[in-house]
Amino acid sequence: MRNEKIRTSVVGIGYLGRHHARLLAQHPHADLLYAVDIDQERALWAAKQYRTQALFDYHDIPLEHIDAVHIVTPTHTHYDIARYFLENNKHVFIEKPMTVYAHEAQELDQLAKERNLFLRVGHIERFNPVFRHLQRFRGKRVFIDIIRAHPFVTRGIDVDVITDLMVHDLDILLYLYGNLIEPIDVMGIRILTKTIDAASARLQWPEGRVNIVSSRVSRFHQRKWTVYTEGEYCIADFYQKKVTMIRMDSSNPEKFGIEEKTYHFWKEMLAEEIDSFIRELLFGTRDFRLATGEEAYRVLQLTEILRRKMKPSKPIELLPWIS
Repeated sequence: MRNEKIRTSVVGIGYLGRHHARLLAQHPHADLLYAVDIDQERALWAAKQYRTQALFDYHDIPLEHIDAVHIVTPTHTHYDIARYFLENNKHVFIEKPMTVYAHEAQELDQLAKERNLFLRVGHIERFNPVFRHLQRFRGKRVFIDIIRAHPFVTRGIDVDVITDLMVHDLDILLYLYGNLIEPIDVMGIRILTKTIDAASARLQWPEGRVNIVSSRVSRFHQRKWTVYTEGEYCIADFYQKKVTMIRMDSSNPEKFGIEEKTYHFWKEMLAEEIDSFIRELLFGTRDFRLATGEEAYRVLQLTEILRRKMKPSKPIELLPWIS
């Protein structure tokens, strides 16, 4: 791009939007010009904290002043806000999930491509250091067991747990194994909200199968993959940022090797994600970890397939994961 810095704004100064504003204000190649929120107190706080200008409606952003925008608002608002900026030829970063419905995501992706704009989506687990270890299993025959759970919070509940939490793992599965993943069965249960708060699914593809459980009503944080393949298995703990490799010897089953690695001093994942977006805009540097609009659309396609196959579940069936 012609500028030495990307002129940008953050729309939505909630829990995560504050971090976007903070990191953009600190970034050497970004100028944070506007902090936008319908909650005037939030917008004014961010403007004072990060020495920028507060606005209360994204339509009030002077379009000639910005190159890109970060959308960090409730999911049901993503489509309208992103379409507005794409139609006005601005690059867009949207926090996951990209939209509520897959067809909305597809429309935004097509619009960005038609206008030669960057549309990127915040699937942040790709920036978790344990993600790189899972890539060694691409193309291998595997069985994977996944659990993702965290204590209940009020943000993100405008969508169900599949779109809110399970999308992280579905995104990684699609990245590793392509678009051939098919659901075997899906169960879900409402606990505290009007949508599904805990869900389990079994998925398969030519090289393997996965069991996945997601809950947003848990006493503890868990974000763990266990990947089994011939001669070894891997425990990838996304929450603890720890990888354990166990290698087996078929000629001597009692003999095995263990290799552990914990990432104690890893760079803030959101900082890396934002840096990748800024550098792609400014220098054309493509980071495969930064999800494209098309990739995010594929994930939402899969969530809708899972939702269509979902059958009601009795509470007892998911109690081990939600209690």
